Amino acid sequence: LCKLASKQHIMSEGSGEVQGPVLQGDFASEQDSNAQVARTMAGMSQEERARILYDVHGVSEDLNETPEMITRSLASFEEELNQLQMNNIPQSDALRMAMAKDHAYVQNRSFRLQFLRAESFDTKAAAQRFDRHFKMKLQLFGQEKLTKVRF
Repeated sequence: LCKLASKQHIMSEGSGEVQGPVLQGDFASEQDSNAQVARTMAGMSQEERARILYDVHGVSEDLNETPEMITRSLASFEEELNQLQMNNIPQSDALRMAMAKDHAYVQNRSFRLQFLRAESFDTKAAAQRFDRHFKMKLQLFGQEKLTKVRF
C-alpha cells in the first residue's frame, strides 16, 4: 500500500484536478510511510477513503451496463482499432497477424468486452490495451500461439 499510495493522487470531487500527491518525500522506513498513509487517510472523508482503497485494489464502481451501451461501446471500440491500424502503429502488426490467423477469435464479443470492462468502457484505452495484448502475446509466445487461449 505504501508504494502505491506514494504515487496516488487525490482528485478534487468532480473537477478532475489533481490536488497533489498523498505522500511526499522519502521515508526512513516502511513504518514511517505507513504512518504517513494513516495520517493522510484519517484526514479524508469515509467516501474519499473508500474511493482510494477501491482504486488501489482495482475495484471500481459498478457500471450500469445496458445492451445499448455495450453495442455502442463495441462499435466505438472497432472504430478505435481501425484508427490504430490506419495510423500504422507498429504494434498493430501483431493485431493484423492475429486477425489473419483467426478472425473469429479476435472479433469475439466476450473477448473484446473484457478489454472494455478493464478500461471502464473507455474505448480508446481499451483499443490500445487490446493492441498491446497481441503485441505482448506475439513477443512472449510467437505467431503460432497468437490466437490460442492459455489457461
